[in-house]
Amino acid sequence: MNLKTIAIICAAVLIGVIAVVGGLFLIMPQVKDCGDSPTCLASEMLTCEMAKGRIVTPSVTMYEEIRGVTNGRCQIYMRMENVSVQNTSMSASSRELVMQLEGADITCNFPMANGYVNMNMAPSDMISSCSGSLMDRMMSMADDMFYAGFNRA
Repeated sequence: MNLKTIAIICAAVLIGVIAVVGGLFLIMPQVKDCGDSPTCLASEMLTCEMAKGRIVTPSVTMYEEIRGVTNGRCQIYMRMENVSVQNTSMSASSRELVMQLEGADITCNFPMANGYVNMNMAPSDMISSCSGSLMDRMMSMADDMFYAGFNRA
């Protein structure tokens, strides 16, 4: 083979690779970036459209991903990125409990009904639809608060 033939083959391979990669990009689902807009995230969650963003309040920053529908269920991932309890009227023990949520995450798989996320379910069903360290810590906190109240009685 001469140099011209090798150059033509390399160019053809390169064009083929670019076409395949470009085609994959077009068929891959696009994730909407909602930035810091809770309204955008809520809107995308209704129909489980893939999106990501942050919910920012004075005391909490939470990262959220709506990952889409799998097996008729909408998967939603959340992670507590920053928890600040400095300027609150919470007791020291409550602040300590809340600070344990920082870095914790949760993944929920909610059922879909008629193209929408079905949030009309019993709390026990909602709890069983979620898992992760945030869920574990919240359940532990609920137990601690229950037993603390029970011991006061």
